[in-house]
Amino acid sequence: MDKVQMEIIALQEELEKKQTELNSLEEDLVRLHLRVLRLKAPLAYLQCRLANLKDDEEATLITTEKSPNRILQ
Repeated sequence: MDKVQMEIIALQEELEKKQTELNSLEEDLVRLHLRVLRLKAPLAYLQCRLANLKDDEEATLITTEKSPNRILQ
């Protein structure tokens, strides 16, 4: 084996290591992305509930301002 062939083999081995590392990082990225998606669903639900509660509170305030003697449930 001459020097060039040895260098080619060394570079191929390094390329394989880098490819393995890249694959591992891609898998980590996919796992993190799935985790983000799992967290976004409950967050969206809570944001929607909060918006509804704020709407209910505003409606209650408007109603009580119009008729302060009325008891709201």
